[in-house]
Amino acid sequence: MKKIFALLLLSVTIHSCSLVPLTGRRQLAFIPNSQMQSMATQQYSTFMQSNKVITGTADAQMVARVGQRIAAATTEYLKSKGMIDRLNGFSWEYKLVE
Repeated sequence: MKKIFALLLLSVTIHSCSLVPLTGRRQLAFIPNSQMQSMATQQYSTFMQSNKVITGTADAQMVARVGQRIAAATTEYLKSKGMIDRLNGFSWEYKLVE
């Protein structure tokens, strides 16, 4: 009986996993994306308030360039896969912090 329960639990867990579009791997998410985005935004705000942002340097410009390239590549990839809607609500921002 325990083996049947374990097998059932395993199959439900695997079935409830979602596919990550960028990697093609499966993930089990216990928190909805909307809640995760809200939490990430709040933590980012807290982090940015407690750390010094470096601007106007070659390193800060490099961070911005690399970030923009990553955003463009991600957007293009998702567009080519018909999953551009996965970026709804995303806000790309690149900052160098001390």
